Amino acid sequence: MTVSASVDKLLQLIEFGIHISGIKELKQLMEKVLKTAQDLTYAKMAVFYLVTDDSLELVARRNTHTFHIPDNFHEKKLIPISPNRLAGFCVLNSKIVNISAADRQGLVDTYDLEHELGLLNLQLFHSMLLVPLINQNRKILGVLQLIDSTNNEGDFIPFSESIIPVMESLASQSAVAIQNAQLSRDITSTYYETIFRLSLAAECRDKETANHIFRVSSYSKIIARYAGFTKSFQDMIQYSSPMHDVGKLGIPDSILFKTGKLTPEERILMQSHTEIGWKIFEGSDYEILQMAGRVALSHHEKYDGSGYPKGLKGNIIPVEGRIVAIADVFDALCSIRRYKFSFPTDQVFMNLKSETGHHFDPILLNAFFMGLEEILEVKKKYTVSES
Repeated sequence: MTVSASVDKLLQLIEFGIHISGIKELKQLMEKVLKTAQDLTYAKMAVFYLVTDDSLELVARRNTHTFHIPDNFHEKKLIPISPNRLAGFCVLNSKIVNISAADRQGLVDTYDLEHELGLLNLQLFHSMLLVPLINQNRKILGVLQLIDSTNNEGDFIPFSESIIPVMESLASQSAVAIQNAQLSRDITSTYYETIFRLSLAAECRDKETANHIFRVSSYSKIIARYAGFTKSFQDMIQYSSPMHDVGKLGIPDSILFKTGKLTPEERILMQSHTEIGWKIFEGSDYEILQMAGRVALSHHEKYDGSGYPKGLKGNIIPVEGRIVAIADVFDALCSIRRYKFSFPTDQVFMNLKSETGHHFDPILLNAFFMGLEEILEVKKKYTVSES
C-alpha cells in the first residue's frame, strides 16, 4: 500500500469514526459499517453477523457484484458458533481469517462452507476476509465478512496483508458503536416498558379496561400516520398516549368504581384526573413525557370548546390531545363497562361522524376512517381477553 493510499484510508477511518459516533440505530450503523468496509477493501460483498447466545445471526449484507448471486446465498440467518464454520472459527479464536482462491479446496475439506454460505457453487468466491468485532472488554460482538476483493481494473485479487490493520481498526470502532447502540436500544425499551407499566397501574384498577391502553396507543399511532405526521411523531404519540388516564391514580375508588350516576361534586373530582395527569409529568425534561402531560390534560377537550378542563377550542387544543380524543372515545363506545354495554360498530361510526367539528377535529377524524381497516384489526386483537 502506497503512502498516499495509507493516508487516504486513515482519513476514511477518521471520518467513519466521527460518523458512527452519532448513530444510535443498529440497522443504520450496520449499513455504514458495510459500506465503509467495502470502500476500504474494494470487496464486492460484505456481510454482518451479530453474536446471539451460541449462534451468529446474519443481520445485514451489501452486494455490489455485477453478476447474479443465487437467491440462497447466505440464506441461513443463524449459523452455530463452531470450529467447523469459518465465522465460528473467527469468533472462537478471536482472530482475522484471510482466505484466497488458492485456499479454497483445503477449506472445503475443513469447513462446512456449503451450509455456512448457502452456495450452490463454491467457485463463486475468489477471496474472503473475516474480521471479529471485539469491544474494549475483549468481548466479541460479531463478525464482518468481506468477499472478493478487486483491484483498480476490477480484477479479483486476494485481500492484502496491509489492509488487515485498517480492518482491525474499523472493527474495533464498530464494536464500540454497536455496544453503545445496543445499550441505547435496551434503555429505550426499558423506558417504554416503564411507561406502559405506569399506564397499566392506572388501568388495572379496573379489570374491564386492562387492554384499553394498548388499543388507544395503537389507534393513536394509526391516526397520526394517516394524518401525515412524521414517523417520529407517530412513535411519540404511540408511547405517550397510554398515559392519558394516568391521573386516575389520584381518584378515590369510591368514585372510580361507582356504578350509579355521579353527583356534580363527584363528576368534578373525576374530571380532575386530567389535571392530576398533567401535574405528574409537569416539568419533565423528556419530550415524550411532556407530550404525555399534554395528552393527559387535553384528551377530554372538544373541538367546539365544550370540553374540559379548560374549554379549549379548535387548533388551540394540542394535536396529540385531539388524536387521543378520537381513539379514546372510539374505544369507550366499543367496549363493555360496568355501567354500559358496548355499541354495535356501525352505530359507533355514526356517533363519531355526527361529532365532526363538535367533539372531533374533522381532519383527524377523516384520518381515523382512512386507517379503519388497521384500527379494526387492533380492536380484534386486544378484545379477545375481555369477551
